[in-house]
Parts: sequence; structure tokens; C-alpha cells
Amino acid sequence: MRILHLSDLHFGELLEVQQDKHKQISGHFFTKSSGLPDPSRLSDILRRDSMLKLRAPDLVVVSGDIGWSGSGVDYKYALEFLRNLKHIWKETKFVISPGNHDVNWELSEKGENPQAHFIKFLHEFFGENEFNSLYGLSFDQLRCASRRHELSSFIDLKENDLTPAVAVV
Repeated sequence: MRILHLSDLHFGELLEVQQDKHKQISGHFFTKSSGLPDPSRLSDILRRDSMLKLRAPDLVVVSGDIGWSGSGVDYKYALEFLRNLKHIWKETKFVISPGNHDVNWELSEKGENPQAHFIKFLHEFFGENEFNSLYGLSFDQLRCASRRHELSSFIDLKENDLTPAVAVV
């Protein structure tokens, strides 16, 4: 089995206070001339990789810090990147796990689910049927969950079922 492990992608834009301090819009390594993240550059590098050309990975594991601040804009870039990979490697399965940067602290302060944007991203990437099958709950149930029911607590959300906190498709 061939596994491609990607971690700490940090797609998204820096918070305003960070932009002022670092004089840049994004903390991501691959950016456009505008300073915004460019998700196509990394997927192009992976597409051209000689080892991956010979044989696509059976599994892509994306572990932690997919976004920068858990905001909706973070996952716009991440979604484009992962859809590019899914298009290149049609038979490849994906495991996606959140990290501490996938928590939106502004939502948490409002008493809302701090991983709402991450959950929406998963729903958009996997699609309704696959998402419900993987997590055993509807998108609306997870999106509206209180902050004590964060994505990392999926196991607690399902009654007597050991559904994993990551998704394999």
C-alpha cells in the first residue's frame, strides 16, 4: 500500500494582526503574485513527481492544520487543492484529520462550534452521502453542534458507535 502523508498545509490567510506584523497576506509557502495562497502549485508538484507518476498513492493522509485560522476562506483553498488531487488520483482514498489551526476561536468565543468551517469543508469535499456515511450524522447535526461537541469528539456524538474522528473514502 502506498501512502502519501501531508501535514500542516496551512491554507488560508493570516489574521489581520499577523498580516501587519509579517507584511504578507498568507503564511502559506506557495502564493500567487497577489500574496494569496495558490493551491494549484502544490498539487502540480505532486502531479509531476516521478514516483507518484509511476503509481498513484492508495491513500492520502492529510493530518492537521489544513487551514490557518479555521475560517471559511482557509478551506476554499484547501478544497481546491484536495479536489485537484482527487481529480489526478481518482481511485485514491483520503483521510483528513483536523489540527489546532482548524479551530476558529472567534466562533468559540460566540459559543458556536469552533470547527464549523472545517466540518463544512469536509462535507463539500466528500459530498452529502459519503459524509453522512463516514460520520453517521448529518451535516446540519454537526454544523450546529455546541462547542463541547467539536469534530475531534465525533466518537461522543454517535450513540454507542466507535466512528473514527477521521474520514476514509
